[in-house]
Amino acid sequence: MKAVTCMECNINEQGAKIRRRMGIVLLLLALAAGVAAWALSFWWFWVVAALMVGGGSFALFESRNKWCALRAMGVKTKF
Repeated sequence: MKAVTCMECNINEQGAKIRRRMGIVLLLLALAAGVAAWALSFWWFWVVAALMVGGGSFALFESRNKWCALRAMGVKTKF
């Protein structure tokens, strides 16, 4: 088994594109959840929106660096 250095590129362009789209979708959904939380005064919508912002930001980070956290831990992914 090959030793992996920190943040070594481990996905191809197709995988990066999928993560980029996923990040954008999550950030847009977070915006919608934030608007709903503000309009409906549901406190737990803020939690959902914050989690989506975190997930979307991390997906964009993975896309930009062409790095997948799951692959770095040894999980086999399709792209």
